[in-house]
Amino acid sequence: MSFIDEEGIMGLIEQLLMHVLSAAGVDKKPVIPFPRMTYSSALSQYGSDKPDTRYDMKIHQTSQFGIRGFKVSNWKSALSLLSKTDRKLLDDSLNLRSDRVQFFLVHNESVTTLDGSPYYGHDFVPSELRSEMSSGAEDLCVVGRSLKAGSETALLTELGKLRTTFASVLQKTGHLKLDPSQLNFLWIVDFPLFTPIETLQGMSFESTHHPFTAPRAEDEVHLNNPTMYSQILGRHYDIVLNGIELGGGSIRIHDAIQQEHVFKNILKVSPDQFHHLLKGLKSGCPPHGGIALGFDRLMALLCHAESLRDVIAFPKSFRGKDLLTGAPADVDRSDLKEYHIALNTSVK
Repeated sequence: MSFIDEEGIMGLIEQLLMHVLSAAGVDKKPVIPFPRMTYSSALSQYGSDKPDTRYDMKIHQTSQFGIRGFKVSNWKSALSLLSKTDRKLLDDSLNLRSDRVQFFLVHNESVTTLDGSPYYGHDFVPSELRSEMSSGAEDLCVVGRSLKAGSETALLTELGKLRTTFASVLQKTGHLKLDPSQLNFLWIVDFPLFTPIETLQGMSFESTHHPFTAPRAEDEVHLNNPTMYSQILGRHYDIVLNGIELGGGSIRIHDAIQQEHVFKNILKVSPDQFHHLLKGLKSGCPPHGGIALGFDRLMALLCHAESLRDVIAFPKSFRGKDLLTGAPADVDRSDLKEYHIALNTSVK
């Protein structure tokens, strides 16, 4: 859409989704405007950019030597109800091996590694850590810390995965009850525009969303300062429902000079690859933006389906076969001739 901003797009999508919910017969509708959360807050509290906010288990920053973690309430009683399948799921999730982060399980005064082995080399006080996390005798604290500089995101991401796994297990034991009719929509905003990556040649950057996302107006001045690239926030937004990303979009760069600068000087991509785009922008492109929604994901959530295949009219088989049309299949020579297509069978 032309001459649009984030507020216009998010407001439009909220109205659209409310209309869809009404048409689907949903009685318990959310209130608009939907809540918003910055990417930074989502990562630090939930370890994910698509958090499920229907349950708590937030990640806490403690004063214990850089330790972060979350509390699993009533874990002692839940543990006794785990099936063999659930125990294997948990064991597989806890089988983390990394030289960048270190994890512990803290229950009362006991400290173990994720595989359950006792650990006596910790430099934090279990009782003080449990007190900071308001952990009782029945609770478990899943905690971790970075071992190398720049590993904070990796730590939070792994904690986020563990949080999701423990929540899934607690639901199966009945210790975490989620209302299937509860729809927690959430906008995630203020994503980093660029993501730093380490290469053999040093530090470089790639687009967090895509190379056409515009920076926030207040961050445009930093586009000419390489030391600030990682601090620039983009005009990108995702909409999340119950921990599932329904869609995402952004306000685009409409200035040819700025777009060429991003390609050439920040992403180190040849602008020649996007000659057609730059030519269009130079012709007088208006400010514009958009969003794409995963309609099948939304329908799967509203129908409480376990798989997207359950809400797709003609889903592919697990082997990628289209059972309706028979594709992929050999094409008759008469069809190839009609479209002036020749096959070079000598190339393998």
